[in-house]
Amino acid sequence: MFELEESTRILFTIAGSAIAVATHFPYIIHTIRGETKPHAFSWLIWALLSAIAFAGQVVSSGGPGSWITGLMCIISASVFFLALIKGERNITRFDLCCLVFSLSAIFVWILTDVPLWSIVLVTIIDAVAFAPTFRKSYSRPDQETVVTYIGNIAKWTLS
Repeated sequence: MFELEESTRILFTIAGSAIAVATHFPYIIHTIRGETKPHAFSWLIWALLSAIAFAGQVVSSGGPGSWITGLMCIISASVFFLALIKGERNITRFDLCCLVFSLSAIFVWILTDVPLWSIVLVTIIDAVAFAPTFRKSYSRPDQETVVTYIGNIAKWTLS
């Protein structure tokens, strides 16, 4: 198996964290100004998923790669709270299903006592959690900050 030295993993983590901050800072500023209207449920789900994944990574000795997940938990929770004030709060049954599905990762972890299964489920649910934002953005694309989503690709690749 391919192993990176600890110092290399830390450098990747720092680079990924810098990208996360650099791409989410404009998103938060645009949200405060009312230019971006995040879907509250997507960001709630992402905050929950990040918390579950971060806990799983820490318990499994995830190392520096888990730091980005912890950072994203804080960022996602911050955007969620901003979205309650400035964002999209139109909650549909589909959005509720996404939330329930995301919470199921906790129960998988508890039932299996294997953090890896929870992390795998969280990864799948993370993609599903984008659905409420996609649904909203499809009809109102002007209410999103594109650079944030482009930066996510680079950030998660480095983590």
